[in-house]
Amino acid sequence: MRNKLEGWRIYGIVPPHYLLSQRKFLKVVLEPPSFEPGSWRGAGNVLVDYDTHEFWLTTRPRKVGVRGYGVEIYRSTNGEDYSLTYFMSKEEVSELCGRKIKSIEGQQMLLDPLTGRYYLYLAIDDEKPGWCTLLLSADDPRGPWTSERVVLERGEDYDLLEARDATISFVDGKFFALYKANSGKRVNMALAVSSDGKSWRKLGVLEIDGKPQPDYLLLYGNIFSSGLGAMFIGAASRAVVNGAAVAKTFEAYIIDYRNINL
Repeated sequence: MRNKLEGWRIYGIVPPHYLLSQRKFLKVVLEPPSFEPGSWRGAGNVLVDYDTHEFWLTTRPRKVGVRGYGVEIYRSTNGEDYSLTYFMSKEEVSELCGRKIKSIEGQQMLLDPLTGRYYLYLAIDDEKPGWCTLLLSADDPRGPWTSERVVLERGEDYDLLEARDATISFVDGKFFALYKANSGKRVNMALAVSSDGKSWRKLGVLEIDGKPQPDYLLLYGNIFSSGLGAMFIGAASRAVVNGAAVAKTFEAYIIDYRNINL
């Protein structure tokens, strides 16, 4: 059966406009760990295994005071009803990687096409000021997980305080990471690329249509393959309210990694 969009003379990747127009609320998938203010579950991404018909969802549970206290992996067979299959506390992650972790935030889980291992990228707040991105790996999402290395370390002028909360996908033979880069004065989206998901090359802060980003910009979503190249589709935050980034718009960009431009 042909894609119905082709009948409408819409070819290639499903247009972001169409995705937005077809959205609808179904249910709350996971409740927060507590209903006290400052508590929530921050989902990273969903990995779909078409061979086993399984959905794997990663989250970071947070409670007021203790902040992000671990990472969770949930399993589903229908994409709506999830059960917990693995939990690792921040203390356990600290023991694995040899760094004292004060909090965990953004996560991304992918399947490495070369090794068949699962890669779990975690934003961690460690002993140094700010945040970096740690990589764990496993043969099965149910664990056990091992620590690989810190793959995005802060240190460049544009990410002196933070190199974290990345959106990561494997597109056309290359790993792409759009990540939060905090210089201490600006928060922008930077780009890194990798051939194996372990060793990353930072390309810098992206421009938008050849112009500098605003002083504050965060993008959260996914990266897809399109006829024009890697395409980001997701939500954008350009404002902070009471210390929290507020996403108000749904946006899509072609990632021109050769010219460091969106």
